[in-house]
Amino acid sequence: MLDFNNAKEQSKGFSVIPPNSKVLVSLKIEAPASDRRGTYPELCKSQNSSLEYLNAVLEVVAGSFKGKQIFHNFNVYGASTEKQKKAVDISMSQLRALVESACHISPKDNSPQAQRMRVLNSYSELNGKVFPVEVKCSERTSQKSGDNLIVNELKYIVTVEDTDYNALMNGGEVISDSPIPQVTSPNTEQQKPSWVASSSNANTGASANTLQNKAPSWAAPRQQTQNQYAGAMPPPQVYPSENQVDDNPF
Repeated sequence: MLDFNNAKEQSKGFSVIPPNSKVLVSLKIEAPASDRRGTYPELCKSQNSSLEYLNAVLEVVAGSFKGKQIFHNFNVYGASTEKQKKAVDISMSQLRALVESACHISPKDNSPQAQRMRVLNSYSELNGKVFPVEVKCSERTSQKSGDNLIVNELKYIVTVEDTDYNALMNGGEVISDSPIPQVTSPNTEQQKPSWVASSSNANTGASANTLQNKAPSWAAPRQQTQNQYAGAMPPPQVYPSENQVDDNPF
């Protein structure tokens, strides 16, 4: 006997959350593959640099977008250049705001109790933290289909000083009227493959040679400037979060 009564209803998929909207999320750390494990067991080694990061999933837990996932990497370890150090500083500030938001601490609270609450024994303690965020929209290219997509990303973490904080922590949401960006249409002229230019140039040359062989010198056609076609555009930056892979550019 197969009983499907306790199975969840099928998902109809989630549309993009309008930019500048605020929603309540729960954080889940995706464990790294065995060959990508960093200095700490929760950290994933970058394929492009010495950086190590938390591969996090922010799942909306309330409101009309409940169940939608937003992917975000927190760079936290292994910086060896000034650019990487800046990336780590940004992520550490985000994680501080995350802890403050989840624990109802004001960023300006420097009391001994607040300071103790900002101290964790391991990154794994961030798992399951619930806090509100504001989202933004970005255009990415799907690794699976190659299509350009508009996706949601973390803009910033909402803390207790935000006027919407209490309502959001109680399961509310703030959906903005900001329009969702449209996917950029590629320039078809720029996307012509290189063989189109080669073929055109070859034909032009062949026609000129034929005319020169058959016509007297005074009737030789003027040399025409060959059409210059741009080669194929380089592929846009891949959005690796769809497959939970490294997207650190450093």
